Amino acid sequence: MITYTYPWPEHPTFKVPKLHRVKYSPKYNWGEVQYWCKENCRAPSYTSPGWTNDKFVDFEDDEDATIFALKFR
Repeated sequence: MITYTYPWPEHPTFKVPKLHRVKYSPKYNWGEVQYWCKENCRAPSYTSPGWTNDKFVDFEDDEDATIFALKFR
């Protein structure tokens, strides 16, 4: 399920997916995370940029975020 927000009151029909940020353990590398997301996510997901020390993925789908959090924590 995707939760939407409506950030522009003057345009009530424009909806934007609420992103769910999930941090993952540094013991997993970026390639593992990318592969898992590509194979298992129903909606788009966005990984943290390589130049940052933070390791996270932003998910559009609530359930994708939950399953990822259980697997990669």
